[in-house]
Amino acid sequence: MAKIELAPDLKEVVSQLKELYPEAFSEIEPDRVLCIRSFSRGKRSVSLKAVDRELRLTSNYCFKLVVNSKSYDHLEPAKKHMLIFREVLRIADFEAGKLDPYEVQDQKIIIE
Repeated sequence: MAKIELAPDLKEVVSQLKELYPEAFSEIEPDRVLCIRSFSRGKRSVSLKAVDRELRLTSNYCFKLVVNSKSYDHLEPAKKHMLIFREVLRIADFEAGKLDPYEVQDQKIIIE
């Protein structure tokens, strides 16, 4: 099993993005996103998943944002923020744990 740890630095990035882009992140609740750093060999740098129903019932968390340290940590800060931005924007419904598909038009906000 891969080593994982809580990542308060990622939680801070999510909070900063909410402050910088209040319109895009109006429905996002950073305190309900569990941020984790993984040390696995996965290919994806960042992923977002709904937490298991049981965990939603017993904790404040509804989604887990996981970064793969091996492919994420070496990236430029702007690229790291863009990846987190893209993932967190997919949150559609906290209570239902629903994610929207990736939308290309949202990438324009990041580039500007």
